[in-house]
Amino acid sequence: RLATSIERSSGRNARNVCGYLRGADATLAGEVVVVGAHHDHVGRGLVGSAGGLADEGRVHPGADDNASGTAAMLEIAETLATAPTRPRRSVLFLSFSGEELGLLGSVHYVTHPTVPLADIDVMVNCDMVGRYDEKRTLEIGGVGTGEGLQALVARANAPHGLALTWDPSGVAPSDNTPFFRKRVPVLFFFTGIHPDYHTPRDTPDAINYLGAVRVTALCRDTVLALADRDARIAYTTPPPGAEGSKAALGIQPAPGSDAGER
Repeated sequence: RLATSIERSSGRNARNVCGYLRGADATLAGEVVVVGAHHDHVGRGLVGSAGGLADEGRVHPGADDNASGTAAMLEIAETLATAPTRPRRSVLFLSFSGEELGLLGSVHYVTHPTVPLADIDVMVNCDMVGRYDEKRTLEIGGVGTGEGLQALVARANAPHGLALTWDPSGVAPSDNTPFFRKRVPVLFFFTGIHPDYHTPRDTPDAINYLGAVRVTALCRDTVLALADRDARIAYTTPPPGAEGSKAALGIQPAPGSDAGER
């Protein structure tokens, strides 16, 4: 049995969740590598569904978008927190809300950061990492935003052998973008859009779990390489044209009153 009550508020009612792992190196612990993912989705599809009117009101599970990225972030957090030795730099784990409504959580974070943005070396973002296969590949975005990022990820991938494609852009319809706009180098791990995106068909049975484990392991090793290197990653401006077309987002309130079950 479950009893619920709903209080409607004109203010903010979403939360980002932060976890901080202090670095082991007394000199480098003041520098931070961020690992981020968004934990919100589109609910019953009243706003944000790709399935049209037929799917409105149906649960959109969001197994790939973005339970997969959230799970990857939590696995990396647990692994680093329970390891015999900590990384040299500190690692900040950020679970964002409001991504589906326009990157609200990450925009809020970069305007109200818990650590100075100048102390953040790199932001690593996991969004939709559950559908890996070698034909569709794993896309690594943001490699043009920091000196040596592509080579660093390529070295980390050597024992994993994942098929990678590279995108120099720091801009994506995901939470790395607000950090990039603040001139923080970023990486974006992404296994691609699919027909189930933002529909009720984005279910756990469609996840490639072995592939997701491999992607998470590569992300973990990339974070460790960033956190343990001697020098921090220098910000670089992506080459001209790399940003491509900018995504646009339109939203509107759900029709009807707040009364009744949603």
